[in-house]
Amino acid sequence: MLVIFINNGGIFIQLFQLFKASFVAPEKLAAARKVSKKNQVLYFLFLALIMTIPFYIQTNEIIQNISSDGKEIAKTIPDFTISDNQIVPSEQAKSYIYRTDSFVFTFEPSGRMTQEDVESKVRGNGLFISLLEDGLYFSISGYPVQLSYSQLNGMDQRFFKDLFQTMGEMNFGASVLIGILLFAIMFVTALFNNFLYTVFANLFSVFYRKSLKFFENWKIVLFASTAPTILFAILNTFGLYLAFQLEIKLVLTLFVYFFVLKNTDQRKIT
Repeated sequence: MLVIFINNGGIFIQLFQLFKASFVAPEKLAAARKVSKKNQVLYFLFLALIMTIPFYIQTNEIIQNISSDGKEIAKTIPDFTISDNQIVPSEQAKSYIYRTDSFVFTFEPSGRMTQEDVESKVRGNGLFISLLEDGLYFSISGYPVQLSYSQLNGMDQRFFKDLFQTMGEMNFGASVLIGILLFAIMFVTALFNNFLYTVFANLFSVFYRKSLKFFENWKIVLFASTAPTILFAILNTFGLYLAFQLEIKLVLTLFVYFFVLKNTDQRKIT
């Protein structure tokens, strides 16, 4: 157990030294060529975690909005049934549009409004659900779907109340699941980005006549991308998304890589 602890301690010391060098001494990143596959995976996991944080924060806010908004909308849905391919509201049911931060729910079975009328009154990219005279409409981020009432015979207000109530109960479990999914996506993204950085780094090394192999460049740019990754994670956390973000990260990463090439002696590389 002591040997395992010491070995793991050595791993984290090596990764921390390269992490620190990416900020204060990029010329030392040439030492990344000796990083093992295990350490590469650990560092990819670290970068993926950094990239996940802003998206998780924003997604979690959306989940919280859905949680509270779903319960609110469930309370407003009037009594009705769907039978004989049409919606039959109760006598007390009135038409209305209910809007929250994450939902727009429309109940208009009288036929005075169409889906186009609803969309003209309410603009946004959230979740739209409309019970109109001729069918059920819903739209997610601008992608519309229409269902005729012939497909919904037998349903009543209880189904839709349960649906919104279920959305209102999305909390910790949904948050964890989405966090895991985002982390997996960011891990794949980090691999793709690093491949892109490596392709351009190879061109740089050939141009400057440095005999660096593809996977040596792969390891160097992995650590050279640390500062740009953290920089954009901070900006994204505050809702700042720059145009051509990937391209800017590529340029910044290659700038650090260029600094490695410029300040590393050819004999030390080979």
